Amino acid sequence: MWISLSNLEFKIFNLKIMEIQKTQNRLKRIEGQIRGVQNMVSLLRSSDEIIIQLSAIRSAVNSLLYEIIDQEIDQADLERIKELKKTLKRLSNK
Repeated sequence: MWISLSNLEFKIFNLKIMEIQKTQNRLKRIEGQIRGVQNMVSLLRSSDEIIIQLSAIRSAVNSLLYEIIDQEIDQADLERIKELKKTLKRLSNK
């Protein structure tokens, strides 16, 4: 059975797939950075070097977090935006 999609629906579907792939690629890079830090610890690298790498990881995670929030807000209705605000408030209180 074939599903018929309009041009707009098809473009939206393709954009969503591209967003997912982009997010997965960013997560893989972050994963690689974490493995790199694990290796640095095993090799007894200096604390300064490890701190710099951990800071880069934190920056990458924060950047991805903001990107995901931004995408969600762009597609959200009013009720979903209220849920997101609650989630963000919980995160900021920790």
